[in-house]
Amino acid sequence: MGGLGSGGHNRRHRGAVEAHRRLSANSMAKHGVFSEGWSGRWGWTGGDGETNSWIWVVGGRDEIRLDFRFRESGGDWQPVDQTVTLTRVPKPFGNDQPYFFCPRCGCRALHLYGAQQRFLCRKCSGLVHASTRERQSDRATRQAHKIRRRLGAELGIDDPAFRPKHMRQTTYEKLHTRLEQKEAESWDDMLLLLQRLQTSAGRTSTRRSRTPSPCRRRSAFW
Repeated sequence: MGGLGSGGHNRRHRGAVEAHRRLSANSMAKHGVFSEGWSGRWGWTGGDGETNSWIWVVGGRDEIRLDFRFRESGGDWQPVDQTVTLTRVPKPFGNDQPYFFCPRCGCRALHLYGAQQRFLCRKCSGLVHASTRERQSDRATRQAHKIRRRLGAELGIDDPAFRPKHMRQTTYEKLHTRLEQKEAESWDDMLLLLQRLQTSAGRTSTRRSRTPSPCRRRSAFW
């Protein structure tokens, strides 16, 4: 079974959602995990596309069982055997939407995160989305890159973004206008940050010039 939690995150602040392993109810349902008799590995891949960690899962319609190892702050590996209860909510046009019941708070959740010894919902894990920590320029740049990828354009700011052949002119104009707004926001915030840095550097230089040198000899008064 795979190992989780080897990063040793701080207890008071466990970081962002994107930095932890996640169980998705939709993904598991798609792969047939929520059916009686299913069992096997459930893994996560890294940036190179290779599976870098996994857990053993025994599926079921009403509950699933997770078998894995966990350690915190570089401590010893501890075996964990966790049972997660499932529920289903009917959809308006047929079928149903599966949910986990969070083992701690009992609330329905589409995702559970492996930030602690057990897989819990985002709130019980103490996690936040990485976007909540972004500066205005970072957020605007990320949104601009998203629009550029949709248009099939280069990710550099101010690079031309032409209309794809399959896209309507009105849709392209809306996206292009929003792209210009987000890139302008990014530039404005970066310029403001640069001005603050220059002001801070100027104040530091002024304080240093006013401070007498310790090597300078003062005149003696008799």
